Amino acid sequence: MKRPQIFFEEPYKEVKKAIAENVKDGFRIIDLGCGDGELEEEINSKFKKCVVYCIDKNKKSLETLKSKKFENVSVEIIEQDANEFLNETALKDIDAILINTILHEINDPSSKKLYLKVFFKILKRVLKEGGKVILGDYFYPPEVSDKEVEEFIEHQKKEIGHADKRNKFVEPEILKKTAMKEGFKVVYLNDIRAIKEINRRYYCLVLEKNLEEEYEDTD
Repeated sequence: MKRPQIFFEEPYKEVKKAIAENVKDGFRIIDLGCGDGELEEEINSKFKKCVVYCIDKNKKSLETLKSKKFENVSVEIIEQDANEFLNETALKDIDAILINTILHEINDPSSKKLYLKVFFKILKRVLKEGGKVILGDYFYPPEVSDKEVEEFIEHQKKEIGHADKRNKFVEPEILKKTAMKEGFKVVYLNDIRAIKEINRRYYCLVLEKNLEEEYEDTD
């Protein structure tokens, strides 16, 4: 399946690099918003005996995922909304959670601070001690004007048929700070320019569950 041009290779290089450095053979992994399984293919090519729980509500994407063959990993498909899954899952002691380009779709911009706090509490409950979160998504830095963003949104709608408002995206520093408050250690954080038309950036944030991590809130 050919990806729309709006999805660029550089962001996927970032998240694949994070997977290579933080996943190990035999890991139990949740891929929240797995899509058509590109990250599962990456895991299959580098690791053995992993179990990946693939969560998505898009039937077409899941049909594509089902058609793929994975020789080295076991893929368990769960057709469900991401937020419903997080609230209802009984899975525990997970080694890693992948959340790539979906946070802007599932977070609540009207109550972003509360949503993120609950979000990280759930991730902490599902992960084993030392478990990793690999989180990647887009954002617009403050210096990019609302006018530029609106123009790009119109362009994106023409390319792929939909686009999310600016307030749906979360800046990585906000995620970092919230995650640290909830008992995560920051392992890696980087952001890159994702496209040439506008300074829309993609970040990759790797977190580790660390109940002993202390964070002093100076606000």
